[in-house]
Parts: sequence; C-alpha cells; structure tokens
Amino acid sequence: NLSAKFPLKTGDPDKNISVCTWFRMDSLPVFYQYVGLFTKFDQAGKKRSFAIGVARDGKGIVNLWLVIGHDNGANATWITLASIDLKANAWYHIGCTYRESDRSFRVRLYDGTTTYEETGNTPKGISVTSAPVYVGNIVEMSWPYDGQLDEMAVFDDVLTGAEIDAVRQGTYGRP
Repeated sequence: NLSAKFPLKTGDPDKNISVCTWFRMDSLPVFYQYVGLFTKFDQAGKKRSFAIGVARDGKGIVNLWLVIGHDNGANATWITLASIDLKANAWYHIGCTYRESDRSFRVRLYDGTTTYEETGNTPKGISVTSAPVYVGNIVEMSWPYDGQLDEMAVFDDVLTGAEIDAVRQGTYGRP
C-alpha cells in the first residue's frame, strides 16, 4: 500500500532512492546477525531490492551495510562501511542513496565528530520487487533492531553528501 510516488514501488520508472535517519543501538547484533534499519527486502522470497542495516562480522566488528538487489531480486550486491566499528548507546546519522541511471550508491555515516563515506557503482541495476517496506527489521528475520530510530526520511531522489548533511543538521529544504 505504498503511495504511487514512493521510491522503488512496482512500476517506478526512475529507480532512485535516498534514506536518511538517526539511529542508536541499545544492544549490538550477535555474530553474523543482520539487523535491518530500513528494508524493502524479502530474502526468503528472493525479492531483494534495497536494505540498510547493521551486522556483526566474524571478527566481532559491527558494520553498517547497504544491499542493492539485482536479477529480479534473486541476487544482490552487499556494500559494507567497514571503516568504523559501531558501538551501542551512541547516536549515528546515516544517509544511503542509489541512482539507477549510473548504478551509483552512497553510504554516508556521521558518528558525532567524523563523517565516513563509501561510494561506487553496482555491477547490475536495482530490482524493483513487491517486497514490503520494514523499519527496524527484515521481513522474514527474527532479528529485530534493538534501539531507536529518529527523523527517518525517504526521498524519491538522490541526495548529495552536502544534502545528507543538511538533513542531519535539520536545514534541508530551508532557504
């Protein structure tokens, strides 16, 4: 029941999306646990489209990740922001974008003092699937997000790094 202009809804001709939010984890995921912050993603149904979350890798590091689904959702590209080990009880701001025309992505994370960013291009274009949108979980996973999400904004547009910073600062869209 997404609105007609919601990004990555079935029939979306542009396939552009930006998601920004503040998050604070009360507890950290266990090893190899993937926790969704914002997902339009159904792993079991092979309806992968777009997902943002956190996970603890085999070395115990908690990373931010972005997933872009391909091949009608059957496959996906996983992007990990490995330059920072996320901590519990700390506020972070993230902005993640995807542009279909050049298959470009941006993952931008602010930890209160430093901005970390990963940009690049996926090997294939994004899949627009009928997967539901979830906030704080992934459709079939029993690993809900344990923490707070604040000021989440979803755009049918691709924000620049400066625009993501303006959203974080509460000045986006103001003269």
